[in-house]
Amino acid sequence: MIDENSNKNYCWFLLGPTGIGKTFVSLKIGQKYNNQIINTDAFSLYKEASIMTAKATKEEMNLVKHRMIDILDLFDTNYNQKSFKKEALYEINSIFQNNQIPLIVGGTNYFVESLLFNSEDKQNLEKNNINDINNNNIELLDKNEFIKNLKIEDKYFLDDIKLIKNNNSDEDICYTKINEYLNKNFNDKYNNKKELNKILSILDYKSSVFYNDNDTRRIINSISYFIAYNKKKSEILNNQMIKLNFEKNKIIILFPKNMDDLLNRIISRIDQMIDEGLSEIIYIFQKFFLNKKEFNFEVGVLQSIGYKEFYELYQILDKDLINEIYNNYLKGVNNDEKDKLKEYNKNILNNIIYKNDKLKKIFENCRQKLINNTLNYAKYQVKFINKRILPYINGYKIIEIKEYSKEAYINEYIPLIIDYLNNNDFVNIIKNNKNKIEDWKRYFCDICKCEINGDNDYISHMKSNKHKKLKEKLRKKEKENNKIKINENIKDINEKLCDLNINV
Repeated sequence: MIDENSNKNYCWFLLGPTGIGKTFVSLKIGQKYNNQIINTDAFSLYKEASIMTAKATKEEMNLVKHRMIDILDLFDTNYNQKSFKKEALYEINSIFQNNQIPLIVGGTNYFVESLLFNSEDKQNLEKNNINDINNNNIELLDKNEFIKNLKIEDKYFLDDIKLIKNNNSDEDICYTKINEYLNKNFNDKYNNKKELNKILSILDYKSSVFYNDNDTRRIINSISYFIAYNKKKSEILNNQMIKLNFEKNKIIILFPKNMDDLLNRIISRIDQMIDEGLSEIIYIFQKFFLNKKEFNFEVGVLQSIGYKEFYELYQILDKDLINEIYNNYLKGVNNDEKDKLKEYNKNILNNIIYKNDKLKKIFENCRQKLINNTLNYAKYQVKFINKRILPYINGYKIIEIKEYSKEAYINEYIPLIIDYLNNNDFVNIIKNNKNKIEDWKRYFCDICKCEINGDNDYISHMKSNKHKKLKEKLRKKEKENNKIKINENIKDINEKLCDLNINV
């Protein structure tokens, strides 16, 4: 496996939000420079989940070789960032052996970040006495009355955690097992999110204060990290030093000139994906059902945008129709009959869903959820790149996408990228200290019902016109409701007085 501190090889990165055209650009670059592509989209790792994850097609993979695709079973929930980094670095090293340049296409930005930066403070970790930390870890769990008495599904939390810890000496496996256990027992099953953050506050108080109770994914990751690796995540982040994994990096970022234009492209793309992939959605849900797997939308492939939004539709469809779709999709995939599947999907939409008012309403609701979630994710990706990557490097190339036609990409954007790739300037570190802990704090706005990362973003959000308008709207609504209640109370009093007068 490649040494993470080795800086002898070239590595190219292509980043940008969903729908921006990364696939088309990566294929053009890959064909010109004989690259191999490293996929960093978390959900393209799963076998069978293809259309709704916008996975590279067989035709595209024939043009340029892709790696890190179809490596996970559909029901796998134990894969994490560390697992990805280990396997991706192995694939990158293999590409280097072929004297080719890896083109890393993002993707899931946490995965991209793990390949771009090496942020672990090894010198600080080596100073710690691991045996002492192990003992403190167990003592901390054993002594706390809250943890000792915490019951999960008629079992004691501490007993379960100790059993997982004792049965898994490999830290990475232990981390994934504990993560899976916490996701299963805390996410959406019970109203115990405050209990979850309380556990973290006992183990790693500095991390817990940076989360609100709704931020279950990060809370669970931090608890799992502490128990499995015997290290507080807050201390790791507080002492991080940033280095590049590869010295000669080229980073291309595709950003939308206007988010509204990207939204229109996303809507068009989503409608095409539904036309081609509706039966895939039903097939995957039914496969989970037939294999008696839990529908957990917090872990694994089901958390992907494109599936969870349509669960409501799946629940209401006729069981015979679901079985028909399942078998027809399986047959179409096995026989590689894409055109037939597309026609079959359209037939379901036009002759079943659109002709039933109830189904049509639910379908449109699912579709709108998918559009909203995809757009929000695109905004999040832009924000992540601006906040977590660009402040620490220089020498990158940003391409602003104004027009989304193939002609614009070929004639305008790709020549700019080629000029950048051909020059001798490489990405360098701007700041040596990458202290993420201050940007880590999560807030929840009760008025706007949204999560905000970091102090600066929270302050900006509270000052934003959107927040102020909604706050004023809610204030007026509350005032109006109070008036209605007062009038109702007056009416009740008058009626009682009338009753008293009558009785007299």
